[in-house]
Parts: sequence; structure tokens; C-alpha cells
Amino acid sequence: MVSTMKVTRGFKEFLKERAAGRGDRLFGELRLTMHEGANVEAARRDLVELMTVGHELTVGMYSVPFEFSFAFPPAGTRFDPSRMVSHDPVVKGDPLALQRAGVMVRVGVSPVSLKRELGSAASVPQTVHYAKVLLKA
Repeated sequence: MVSTMKVTRGFKEFLKERAAGRGDRLFGELRLTMHEGANVEAARRDLVELMTVGHELTVGMYSVPFEFSFAFPPAGTRFDPSRMVSHDPVVKGDPLALQRAGVMVRVGVSPVSLKRELGSAASVPQTVHYAKVLLKA
């Protein structure tokens, strides 16, 4: 279905308009948090560009036979080096040693990205991108 949509005349324009509309609505909320000296128009253009790239990425992700998922590691969970990378400036060491020591996640900075092949009941999720975390000993 996605491959049909992608070749439909006017789909690219539709996608850009949708992303711009959503970006403009979101910017209406974000503008309230900006300081007075900010370049408002440049910030709006940047946000709309991010929204456009995000929409294009979504179309690409739905064009392949995979299911993607994203999750931030919750605070208080055990550090798992098979899905996480420590970016903590204080708690350092070998990732496996940190895991054996029972080190916990203080905060997830970025999510772990997983993909699973559709159409196969025995498909196991694969890590695409490791979560970046800060730790507490």
C-alpha cells in the first residue's frame, strides 16, 4: 500500500504540506518558550524541515517489511550493554563489568531503536541503534 501511495501523483506535495502544517502548529506552542532575541523565522523553518524529514523517514520505514520500535530505558532499570551505551561522565568502566555490578539507569538520553522482520513468527527484534544513558551506581 505504501509503495502505491509513494508513486501517486501529488503524494510528495501532500506529504510536505502535511509536515509543514504540523510543524507550524507545533511551532505555535514552542514559540512561547523562545527568548525575545531569537530568530523566530529561522527557528520555524528549521522545525518544519525536521518535520518534513521525519515524515519522509516514516514513509521509508513503512516501505520495508519491518516493524520498528523506539523506547527510552526507564530510570531504575538495570544497565544492559546489548541495548545501551553509557554516556555518564562519572560512572565509567567496562560495559559488561557495569552490568555485572548491577548499575542502574539514571536517565535515558536517547531511545533504543529496534526492528523486527514482519511475516516471520520467530523473528527476534534486532537493535538498530543503542540507547544513550546516564547511570547511577
